[in-house]
Amino acid sequence: HPDDEGPMLGTLAKHSLNHDQVKILWATKGENWLFPLTSYKAFIYWFIKTRGDKKIKNILTQIIGKIRSRETKKVLSLINAEGGFLGFHDGEIPSQNDFSAIHRIIKEIRTYKPTIVITHHFRVSHPDHKSLSRLVYQAFFLSGNEKVLSKVPAFQPKLLVWWDERGLGFKPNYFINVRSSIEIFRKWEKIYRSQSSRIVGQIPIIKTRLRSIKTPYNYVERFQIVNMNEKSLYYSEFFPELKKID
Repeated sequence: HPDDEGPMLGTLAKHSLNHDQVKILWATKGENWLFPLTSYKAFIYWFIKTRGDKKIKNILTQIIGKIRSRETKKVLSLINAEGGFLGFHDGEIPSQNDFSAIHRIIKEIRTYKPTIVITHHFRVSHPDHKSLSRLVYQAFFLSGNEKVLSKVPAFQPKLLVWWDERGLGFKPNYFINVRSSIEIFRKWEKIYRSQSSRIVGQIPIIKTRLRSIKTPYNYVERFQIVNMNEKSLYYSEFFPELKKID
């Protein structure tokens, strides 16, 4: 959903400023709800009306989707990244057994050819996040399999990474210093007016401070590189050189 990029925003910004290509694909537009309603008072009446009228609900979700889409465009501009949407509906991301959904993600991987793929941890509490993580996990490894046919040639990214997000079993093995890009969060939070009651911008800044404990840095984003065999903990300014992972 829009704003879920928060736990890795500093890292994405650093890579973008380093002239690395960065692309954010939001699975949904987060079209089911707005915060705070005080900024969108006209929606309160229509949210109530959606309980008994699917037509009104469809119209409302389209309007909210447009609001949140405009916000994501500003985020992409802020960190000089590319981006778009996978086209799933908020609250309805398919299960890991839906091959059409897996194939949709495979197509994006093969088209864009990313070196690193970053997504949610698979044991988070939000059902959409959990489903997406498992879909991406399968798509990551299948995208390099030539037996999985598509119009786009097979391509295998180097790294699959989970970001830190309250998941049971999450074991960070890579810690990135985001001090140089911390001001990005203050600009980022102002973009998400539709989510401002959740203090979207402040929570990631606080977390970067807490996650820096016992590290050489003051502001840290934590990751778990899934296909990295070493059990050691790594501290860096950027993701590892790929020759160390091969």
